[in-house]
Amino acid sequence: MKKNQLLGLFCCLSLWALAQNKPSIHTYSAKTIDGYTIPFTQFYGKKIMFVNTASFCGYTSQYGALEQLYQNYKQHNFIILGFPCNDFGGQEPFNDSTIKSFFLKNYGISFPMMSKISIASGDTSKVYKWLQRGHLNGVANNKVDWNFNKFLVNESGNLVAHHSSLVSPLDSSIIKWILSPSSITSVGLNSSKRELDFAELISPNPTSSRIDLVLKKTQYSAIHVRLYSLDGKLINGSEQQILSEKISYDISNLAEGVYVLRIDDGNIQQNIKIVVAR
Repeated sequence: MKKNQLLGLFCCLSLWALAQNKPSIHTYSAKTIDGYTIPFTQFYGKKIMFVNTASFCGYTSQYGALEQLYQNYKQHNFIILGFPCNDFGGQEPFNDSTIKSFFLKNYGISFPMMSKISIASGDTSKVYKWLQRGHLNGVANNKVDWNFNKFLVNESGNLVAHHSSLVSPLDSSIIKWILSPSSITSVGLNSSKRELDFAELISPNPTSSRIDLVLKKTQYSAIHVRLYSLDGKLINGSEQQILSEKISYDISNLAEGVYVLRIDDGNIQQNIKIVVAR
């Protein structure tokens, strides 16, 4: 095999390896324009469009198309997250309060807008590092080159596509993607058992080492605790005799990502999304 062929094969294998263990966008969080932090775990099961915005750009009118897209398709488990940024032409000089007044007054934006960030200068937002760097997202290197670039992320939290400012939010390829079947398959998580909220997560989520839960009632004699990947594959499982209200589950050896913890007493069950981040 020639040297160039070997190099190409190595690159393909390296990208494949990254893709198997890539961290989901759901391991991240961001501060909203109103100043509170939202974990992206809450967007599991939704398609997400990430857009870097500016108030004085030739593309600022895309705010209107973005709002139209959101209103038309938000019922299809779709959401837009806007990130104001001043790095491209100095076209977002406002502070968060003034930015919010601008997009509400002029475009009536109702999708979530985040606090102003840096992308190409200063301390790049962790979210935009993930979107742009293949070794973080496991898919591809991308470069935001101007305001109103668009990144598409699927329901499992994986990067799907990057579109430049030239691509309208209402482009047919974007709408087709929004309406495409969900990337999530959860055959292993399907069950006819009744769902009941009978355990409360008391450890941090995201977490790095263990999961701690407290049972809301104490009449259970034994609990099955099973951890699944998002596609329903069983990763680990055990039965625990309930001697106290607290259950602990070690996840120190898991790769970063989003998982589902199922607690089951034989008759009822509860599924909890768990984010592992290091």
